[in-house]
Amino acid sequence: MDDLDAARRQKLIVALLTERDNAAAFAAAGIPARTAYRWMKTRAFQAEMAAAAQSALAHGNGLLRTAYADAVRTLKELMRASDSELIRLRAAATIVANANSKTVQDPADAEHFAGVIFDAIKQAPKEVRDYFKNVLEDGQGA
Repeated sequence: MDDLDAARRQKLIVALLTERDNAAAFAAAGIPARTAYRWMKTRAFQAEMAAAAQSALAHGNGLLRTAYADAVRTLKELMRASDSELIRLRAAATIVANANSKTVQDPADAEHFAGVIFDAIKQAPKEVRDYFKNVLEDGQGA
């Protein structure tokens, strides 16, 4: 396929990952539904879509790790500095509870988790969807 088709496929992939449904994705990408469904059936397109989704999830996970570290720092500060015993207790309990949380290890769980994340993105406010569109379009997600 030529560069124009590659660019159109990439635009469709971004739209499929960020728009609320297929019809909205096809419209956003400017791709006729028949063409989009034909492309979506091919292994090459499915591989491109999976790679973009995986990369976007990795980017999102990086943001979550940073936010998590910031949250733990805040909880630690509250635990040490607060005059309120209740605030110190809740901060400590939150840290302990989250220290025991599981990571996703099973590929089937990871695939389910990815589906949940992308469903959440599709239902998110426009600003969040636009953020992920920018990540994907800038090549960080593709």
